Amino acid sequence: MFYVSPQIWAWRPGRVVKYGKVIDMMAVIFPFEVPFYEKENVPVRYVGHPSVDKVHAKRSKEADFQEFALAMDQPVIGILPGSRTDEINRMLPIMLQAAEEIQKAIPGVQFVLPQADSVSDELLQASFQHSSVQVKTIKNQFYDTVQCCDAVMTVSGTATLEIALLTVPMLVAYKLSAITYLLAKILVDTEFIGLPNIVAGKSVVQEFIQHEATPQNLATEILHILRDKDYAESIRAGLRTVQVEIGAGGGSENMAELVLEMLQEK
Repeated sequence: MFYVSPQIWAWRPGRVVKYGKVIDMMAVIFPFEVPFYEKENVPVRYVGHPSVDKVHAKRSKEADFQEFALAMDQPVIGILPGSRTDEINRMLPIMLQAAEEIQKAIPGVQFVLPQADSVSDELLQASFQHSSVQVKTIKNQFYDTVQCCDAVMTVSGTATLEIALLTVPMLVAYKLSAITYLLAKILVDTEFIGLPNIVAGKSVVQEFIQHEATPQNLATEILHILRDKDYAESIRAGLRTVQVEIGAGGGSENMAELVLEMLQEK
């Protein structure tokens, strides 16, 4: 059994046939992956995404506001520039410039950045020292931090799905080096880069890629979310459809049961 399919839906879909020749079952964690294998008659089962079971805040939203010393009467914006050094160096300055524009429009706005252990204080400070906005960094409390947010600026990746499961409106932004971007344009065949949009099969949250990932574009979208309640609610409604598509959880248990089922058949 192959657990967690490679991203054949994004690049090199021909690999499906190769996998089919050497495996008895492909256990996938996204429902949209199933048709890729069924088309080539490769046994496949959607077992569920493991994030569903773990994406839960430890405290209530009110308790988190108190814990993080945030004002409940002012909007909170999450800044998620990624976890790799090159991502942070490329995206954090852009997000901070967007934050400056947002702060000019809404002076009382608050900014938070959930910081993983793998991200050093020094790496973040290198960008913070060039920005006029105050960003509260909160370590190792990703879900509690995100649940406090009215909107989030994030790079692509698993974080986008986790934010979706918390139904917090977001935008997805990403920039690559010019050469890497050109290669990606040639090799990658997917309409979206954000998992919420990929799962939904449509644009649920706005994506700003490469030349579109400008501070002005990011600021404009965040302000739209903050100022237009109907727009923000339409995003939340779209994220709830993503929750439905992903399912109720139990992915690890479903995978284990599938293994037992295969062993019994042998």
